[in-house]
Amino acid sequence: MLQLIFIPVLFYFIILIFFIVGCSKISLNKINNTNNYDGISIIVCVRNGEYSITKILNDLKNQIYKGNLEFIIVDDESTDNTKEIILKYINTDNRFKYFSTSNYKSSQKYKKRAIALGIENSTFEWLLFTDVDCRLNKKWAASMSDYFSCDYVI
Repeated sequence: MLQLIFIPVLFYFIILIFFIVGCSKISLNKINNTNNYDGISIIVCVRNGEYSITKILNDLKNQIYKGNLEFIIVDDESTDNTKEIILKYINTDNRFKYFSTSNYKSSQKYKKRAIALGIENSTFEWLLFTDVDCRLNKKWAASMSDYFSCDYVI
């Protein structure tokens, strides 16, 4: 009976020791240090978003971040004035980049195709995604970059 209790308790302590040793190896200098990153590519995919695109583009334009930012706006074959609105921002701020899925060849369909186009045209290793109908505070990119010591942030 004692052996049945001893084995799981021993196993628990072995796992606990591995966890503690692993945590001690994490470099805390990486966390909260946005200067180590070349920049962030923020990808927004939009389809027929003329009524909401101005808000997200203004939110992106007003981001406070110490590093470089680029805003990749992917138009997924909009039939409204989305393209014209995006092009106005491109003319005033070179961080904005416009791409359209209309001539993009891919096996992906729908929004996946737009996301793939945005990823292929991103400059930086770190990617953030948002939707056209979202609202972002001025420190959104900076606060998200605090988690870049991880492989993925969802």
